[in-house]
Amino acid sequence: MHDSNNVEKDIAPSELPANPGYLHSKEHSIKATLIWPLFFLIMFLTIIVCGMVAALSAIRANCHQKPSVCLQAACPESWIGFQRKCFYFSDDTKNWTSSQRFCDSQDADLAQVESFQELNFLLRYKGPSDHWIGLSREQGQPWKWINGTEWTRQDRVSLCYPGWSAVVPSWLTDALTSLAQVSLPPQPPE
Repeated sequence: MHDSNNVEKDIAPSELPANPGYLHSKEHSIKATLIWPLFFLIMFLTIIVCGMVAALSAIRANCHQKPSVCLQAACPESWIGFQRKCFYFSDDTKNWTSSQRFCDSQDADLAQVESFQELNFLLRYKGPSDHWIGLSREQGQPWKWINGTEWTRQDRVSLCYPGWSAVVPSWLTDALTSLAQVSLPPQPPE
């Protein structure tokens, strides 16, 4: 007697596969062809990630020993890093306003000299050409840095430095008289 839920069928020997493990080995073969490439991809990505972690660790360790190396890597191409700032020395001849517009387009400003070390750095890299800095004034107004702070004679870094006339915007000729009295104060001991 047969249960109505179960169906039985007699299979002739010719309908059975010659190798009983045939179906199992075919499934295994398909799985193997998918697993090996996936395995190699995961291994490759793991090696890449480990390499990047090692490289970043080496750079970070080098940054603690030589901060200029770390900053140099952070500056855009053709820019020079110094004391957590990036500087670009252009060979283009432009007026102050055009130079500041260029800096704006680079998400930057004309240089604001904040220390003797920075001034010496700028002098070392400026070459024979004159360059604009971020100091200007309206006629009859005080000198102001690009960030809006006033420059005063009490500032540690002066405007005039032998051999670097570019710190004085050439279009402000009336400033030459007042600036002639400004000189570089003695450099503090290091």
